[in-house]
Amino acid sequence: MYVIFLICFICLFSNSLFSQTQDVDSLLHVLNTQGQELTSEKRMQLYWDILLCYWSTDLDKNILYAEEAIQFAEKNNNNPWAARFYRAICISYYRKDQFDLALQAGEKAVKYAVKAGNKKEENAAYLEIANTYMTAGNREMALKSYIDILPALESAQQYDLQAYALINVANLHYNNDERAFNYLKKARTIAEKHNIIGAMNSIYSSIGGIYNERGQQDSAIISILKSYEISKEINDKGDIIISTQMLAGLYGDMNDLENAGKFANECLDNAIIYGDQQKLRVAWVVMAKANMDMKRYKEADTYAYKAWMADSTDLQQAGNASILLCQSNIFLGNHEKADYFLRQYKLIRDRLSDKSLHNSLADMEIKYETEKKEIRILSLEKEKQLYTWLSIAGGLAILMSLGVLFYRKRLDIQKQKTMEQEREIARQKVERLEQEKQLVATQAILDGETAERSRLARDLHDGLGGMLSVVKLNLEKELDPVAISEQTPDQYGKAMKMLDESIVELRRIAHHMMPESLMHSGLKVSLEDFCRSIPNAHFQFIGEDSRLDPRLEVVLYRCAYELINNAVKYANASNINVQLLIEKKIIALTVDDDGIGFDPDKVITGTGLENIRARVLTYHGKMTVRSASGEGTEIILEIESI
Repeated sequence: MYVIFLICFICLFSNSLFSQTQDVDSLLHVLNTQGQELTSEKRMQLYWDILLCYWSTDLDKNILYAEEAIQFAEKNNNNPWAARFYRAICISYYRKDQFDLALQAGEKAVKYAVKAGNKKEENAAYLEIANTYMTAGNREMALKSYIDILPALESAQQYDLQAYALINVANLHYNNDERAFNYLKKARTIAEKHNIIGAMNSIYSSIGGIYNERGQQDSAIISILKSYEISKEINDKGDIIISTQMLAGLYGDMNDLENAGKFANECLDNAIIYGDQQKLRVAWVVMAKANMDMKRYKEADTYAYKAWMADSTDLQQAGNASILLCQSNIFLGNHEKADYFLRQYKLIRDRLSDKSLHNSLADMEIKYETEKKEIRILSLEKEKQLYTWLSIAGGLAILMSLGVLFYRKRLDIQKQKTMEQEREIARQKVERLEQEKQLVATQAILDGETAERSRLARDLHDGLGGMLSVVKLNLEKELDPVAISEQTPDQYGKAMKMLDESIVELRRIAHHMMPESLMHSGLKVSLEDFCRSIPNAHFQFIGEDSRLDPRLEVVLYRCAYELINNAVKYANASNINVQLLIEKKIIALTVDDDGIGFDPDKVITGTGLENIRARVLTYHGKMTVRSASGEGTEIILEIESI
């Protein structure tokens, strides 16, 4: 439930930017018929009123008209309005989970606010950047961004934004009740002093969330009921939806089915009026859960299915809907449907785990860049101690690597003997089919490589990763905590952090050597996940979403992995497009980029492209390379379906 609270507060915080709505058709009519006659300021206000109308109903149109307004603002050198519209685009993109685009818009909002000399608008833009990090699940960058902007908000007397920022900082300290309460206390002092009703609403919800995490449901209900009353008092439908959603869940957990049903119905009624699809999906899930608790399995199935059909790509709500659909159909006797939605729930759970992994990788990159800057100002003595710990960890890693290499060498020798025997048998049986023999031998090598990658990935993850974790635990036990705290706490902390990073990096390498999603979900899901981890890579799938031969899936995944890495490392490309086509008669994989290109005739035999060509030939396929200097590169792999 606590994750829901965090998402809700971000929405509340951003809603302070938009406070009223009008009739969009009449506004668009004025823009189209009288727009050219309006003054610059009146036309800017007209665009802003249009954005207000689309804020809860159509984020794509919100972005469209904001971009149109920015073009007009830039043409007229109206920097304050340009900053404001870029801030609106930032909010729209992070509500659509397009966080890279949101950050870009946020930075542009800061740029135009600085040009305009508008400190308050600059602070608000920085705050939306912090909200983007929070929505994306990047806890460390969100905390840093909020803490950095709080003094500026206080100095500029932006008390409402200051209160909301403190609430979000409190919620980011979800694993430390004492610190969370301290930040909520500061926020409450500001909200009461300056009569910021919306902030008080969020404070009570946050307190309710903390009590709920502690298992104190009675105290949680008291706090959230206060939030509910404030929402009703100011007639804020969005806040009413949030508070009734929380209350329905809490009462359901306490088996108070009457109140659970009451607040679930109120949540749905307000979501229908509010018109926001995301909140409507949440309300359907709440209604499904309430009906499930009341043993109304048919109604539970109906509401859960509405949430599922509305948008099964929203992993959080899709997961909730799928498990409710599984449960309701068990009680209704529809065992096939129950089994189907149980499998869907497992797939969603796996995808959520992969998403967490990608977020962890992004956090690791940010930490690395930050620490690179900080290490320059460390003293010589601290550097020496840091290198000592790194040397110890490195020595242990080298010893373990040597053990892995020795074991791998033995396996290589054993495989080499096996391959020689297979070649001799093949030579005796198919003397007149030399080319076919070579293809079979190449397939055997690829199978060996796949097996080796799988084994090495397991060894790295379970063996070397586990040993590094044990090393960390032993270091913590062996070292004298008093000596550490008096002499080198920062150095010790950084050493342990670097050891943690080594463990995460090791597991990342193991994951990409042989991703679990390739075995469980197939080539399409694995390529989609891999492209999602590359900032400028885009994936497109065409055809029938069906599983291929496992060995062929491994070959195509490794080929795609190699081609994408080549584009990232050597092509200097802004965009990398990956397309997978699966039809009854043909399978095609295309990787193209807009990079520097190369002359295919000058590529030396034996490079990565030749390795890819050899892999494709094992399935009687072909590789086509189209490239020229300065014109990008397109590589197509085609294999006929059997």
